[in-house]
Amino acid sequence: MNRCCHSGRLDKDDLSTKLGQLAHKIEEVKVDVHDALVKKYAEFYPLFDATVQLRARVSDLHHDVDGSLSVIEKQVPPHSCFVLVIMLQCCAQSNTPAVWYWLHPVLDDGRCRD
Repeated sequence: MNRCCHSGRLDKDDLSTKLGQLAHKIEEVKVDVHDALVKKYAEFYPLFDATVQLRARVSDLHHDVDGSLSVIEKQVPPHSCFVLVIMLQCCAQSNTPAVWYWLHPVLDDGRCRD
């Protein structure tokens, strides 16, 4: 038989005690959840902020590179040795796989015409 019941009646003191204990445990869990969330946010936010700043820098750099390549493409004939030299300089300085990808067809079939 249930500990709270005596002869089919609820013992109000036992019930009040149990409810008080449950309320206390609930408050403890709420505090623990709050503390865990604050800790995770404190760990996450600086990383998130740094990531957003890096993304902005990469985006700006990407824009600058695209602009420079556009100027080169407009002012220099395609497959010119000048473009090849500029791109080789980029590769030597940064070892960027994307630049090697662009150069690969030019280097393979000797399409440099200056």
